[in-house]
Amino acid sequence: MIILVAIRIGEGSRAAVHASAKLARQLGAELKLLYVSEEMEAVEELARAAGQTSAEVRQRMLDEIRERCYLEIGKPFPMDAELVVRTGNVAEQVTKAAVDLGAELIVVGMKGRSALARLVLGDATNAILERAPCPVVVIPPAIAHPN
Repeated sequence: MIILVAIRIGEGSRAAVHASAKLARQLGAELKLLYVSEEMEAVEELARAAGQTSAEVRQRMLDEIRERCYLEIGKPFPMDAELVVRTGNVAEQVTKAAVDLGAELIVVGMKGRSALARLVLGDATNAILERAPCPVVVIPPAIAHPN
């Protein structure tokens, strides 16, 4: 079984990863962490501006993304989870990755602790729920900071 966790930088992702790692251990599942990068779309422009190759800029950006994720989630990732980085629309890439990786469960974290955040899921989460090829679990931020 593969559990795909869509991560962003923020407490909601930390809660989602840790809850997913616990579930993966209990089920003997494989854990994949997916970060969808909007900044990677600018690789070509950044390479031209920096006088570097696209490959050099892409690798530097991937390294920076991995480091930010490590700082946010903790290093090493739980259960030696694989970090997958994709570029594009978050909902499209999460649902495409779920198909490509054969995920049987998608986990996403809620961002924010406001009353509005508790009542209304974000646009990306709603879009993932509408397109998902498998069950989706939404982890509330309170899991990271129980009362």
